[in-house]
Amino acid sequence: MKKNSILFCLIFVTIHSVSQNEVIHLWNTIPNSKKTSEIEVIKKENINRVYKVKNPTLEIFTPTKQNRTGKAIIICHGGGYGYLAYDWEGTDIAKWLNSKGITAFVLKYRLPNSKSIITSYNAPIQDAQRAIRYVRFNAEKFDININKIGVIGFSAGGHLAATLGT
Repeated sequence: MKKNSILFCLIFVTIHSVSQNEVIHLWNTIPNSKKTSEIEVIKKENINRVYKVKNPTLEIFTPTKQNRTGKAIIICHGGGYGYLAYDWEGTDIAKWLNSKGITAFVLKYRLPNSKSIITSYNAPIQDAQRAIRYVRFNAEKFDININKIGVIGFSAGGHLAATLGT
């Protein structure tokens, strides 16, 4: 009986320690886009690379309730605007930020080389602007101070974050 109780407790703790991150779609109707047969491609190599993004999303990483600082950061992946370095410059950074009590939003933005985009250079910034609006609008839901929302980016994502700031 005691062994079964211990086993049950271990299973319960394991199941509850694996967190499921919420992924939201940024747009109901995606602006600056047209229908194409192009499909999103994920290549799992030494890093996970995402190509031909058609449906921009935010993956939300929340820290534990006792660790929350009220701060949030939107993360823009690098990849030279040709792909997104999804885990290396996105989800891995989000997990580290969570360990510091910061809520992280990993932005999967459209890339300019996609055939589904009408005006190529506008798509990434449109998605980043929408992400900022989403985080601000939902600040209370995620226990975030609306005045403590930042943006970080790597390589092309750094360019996107700087463009967003201007």
